[in-house]
Order: sequence, then structure tokens, then C-alpha cells
Amino acid sequence: ADIRGDMLQAALRGLDCPAVEEVLDQTGRLLGCSRLLDLAIPNQMEVQTLTEMFFRQEYDFLDRSEKRLPGFYASFGQWSLSEMDGQEVIMQDGSFMGQTVTCALHFAASSVLGDRYQKFLEKRHAQHYYPVAVKRDSGHEDGRIRVDVRIEAGCVDLAAGLAFGLTNVGNCLVLAVDAAASELQLLEFVNNTRQFLERVAMEMPLGRWFGLEVMVSGQEITASVVDGRSLRFTAPRPVSGYVGLWTKGDTTAFFRNLDMDSSLRKEKRPENQAPEL
Repeated sequence: ADIRGDMLQAALRGLDCPAVEEVLDQTGRLLGCSRLLDLAIPNQMEVQTLTEMFFRQEYDFLDRSEKRLPGFYASFGQWSLSEMDGQEVIMQDGSFMGQTVTCALHFAASSVLGDRYQKFLEKRHAQHYYPVAVKRDSGHEDGRIRVDVRIEAGCVDLAAGLAFGLTNVGNCLVLAVDAAASELQLLEFVNNTRQFLERVAMEMPLGRWFGLEVMVSGQEITASVVDGRSLRFTAPRPVSGYVGLWTKGDTTAFFRNLDMDSSLRKEKRPENQAPEL
């Protein structure tokens, strides 16, 4: 076997027919149950859990998260269906996350140090805990993506939003509302490391619904809060990938009315070009 980064090349020679058949059988099972699994594996600990399941002949890895949140890959975080004002909503409960600092200490440091403490937290969170729930069969390119977000609570963190252009849980773009920073933010995650692409100031009261909308046209991204602030960004390459829900740290947030519209992509197709099959 030759392993270089995420590339594995392997060969097996010299076995008799029954042994080769057994290897092919196991390889086929592994390929079958691991399809799209890069969307749902958040860390190495999860890899070990799935390995043990495989050798117990428990192959439906993605079904574990879908039992909690049907239609989503959500193995990372405390995602669940809930009800609010008679409507079904999705909840991510960040209160389950253990904190390295107590809430009392956090509020005291925030009062004394102000912006300096907030900048310290942002630097500390460059590699952090970001639960993502990926919508099944949500491959998306040009068009509109929309969701309603409500930030309910949090001690250190108060941010939630919409993930798009998602290739796996550690590589995606995010449109987020951050109540702690009072900002609308466009973020990019590369191998789980966060960077800010654009930020605009905006008040984000807790317990209030905000409509988030992203319009994608090739490399052009227009992101906004419905009836609020907006921002624009030109990506280095066309944006495409899966769509999901995103939160930060110990944030407790609710989501509803996730909707995707690829009409822009249809409008851009030349008249003499056949649709993709």
C-alpha cells in the first residue's frame, strides 16, 4: 500500500481464489457504505467508531445521524427536530458543549477587557467547534439559497448561519449572523481552519428570526439578511457543493424554511445547449 495525503494505492497478489473473493467482498462493502461519508466525519474519533461498526457488519453509517435529524448528515453536534409556534424547526443545542471558561468568568473578562477580550476569543477560535448539518441531495451551483435563523442562547459564542459550496464538513463557505460581534459575516473554511472573507456591522438581537439569503452566479456571491445588510464577494473559482446549516461553539440556534432555487443556472444556459442529464 502507498499512502500520500488522501490518496491510497494498494495491490494484493498471490492469494488463492477463495481468499481474493473474501477481500473483494469486504472491499465492496466498504465502498458501498462509505459513499458521501466525507460529508459526515468530523474527527478521527468518529473514524474509529465507524471502523468498529464496519467489522460488526453495521453498514448504515449515515443513518445514525438521520435518526436524529431526517434528511441531513449531522453526526457532529446536538441536532434535532423541534417545534416553535406550531411550526417544525431544526435545533442545534450548544449547551451540551463543555466550556474551558465558565460563563461568569467570560462575562467578567468581557466587561473589563472589552474589545481586547473579543479579539483574543476570535484568535482562539480560528480552529474551533463548528457543528454542521448537511442537507441530503443538496448539490447546488448557481442560484439562490435561503433559510431562517434564530440565535437563542450561548455563553462564549452566539453565531449561526448557512453553509454552502460544501465539499465536506471542514471545507465550505458560510454566511453567518454573529450576535456577539454584531456582524453579518461571510466565512470560508479550508481544512477546518476559518478565515473571514467579508464582514459588515449589524445588530443581531437574540430570540429573533433572521432570513439569510445567498445568491451564487459563477464566482460571484451576494449574501444578505432579508430586509437588512448585504455583502458581495468574488470567489477565486465557481462556487458549487452541498448546502447545510451551521453553528459556532456553544450557540443554541433554530432554523426553518431551508430552500434552494437553481433558476439562475437554468437562465444562463444557451438556447442551443441541451440540459445536463
